[in-house]
Amino acid sequence: MWICKKCNTENEDSFDSCWKCQAFSEQGSVRSFKYQKKVEKQDKEQKEKKEFEKKVGDKLENKRFQIWIVAAISFVLLVFLGVFLDLTTDNRIIVGGAFCSAGVIRQLHKNYLERKIIEELEKEK
Repeated sequence: MWICKKCNTENEDSFDSCWKCQAFSEQGSVRSFKYQKKVEKQDKEQKEKKEFEKKVGDKLENKRFQIWIVAAISFVLLVFLGVFLDLTTDNRIIVGGAFCSAGVIRQLHKNYLERKIIEELEKEK
């Protein structure tokens, strides 16, 4: 905030002239310039962050088939393991448990790949 020397009105840093009397202020101009640079820097950082997230998303999308294959294989293995160990007489429980576990494994694998992709992209910078 800066105070207009002509009318003593408070003005936002983004103004280089008083909003009330329209008097130009050198102090306001300097603060306005600094404010605009700050906003430009924030916009640039936000744009770079969005671009980085898009790159991560694109690379992760390319790994989608791999993620689902890992989930499917883990499901099949968990079902066979449950049946082989004869954990229960009701196979629906085994299938339900394997389905839930495969979902968890899928998410863990996806998170792992995402971390690896982020590390890879950060090394490229």
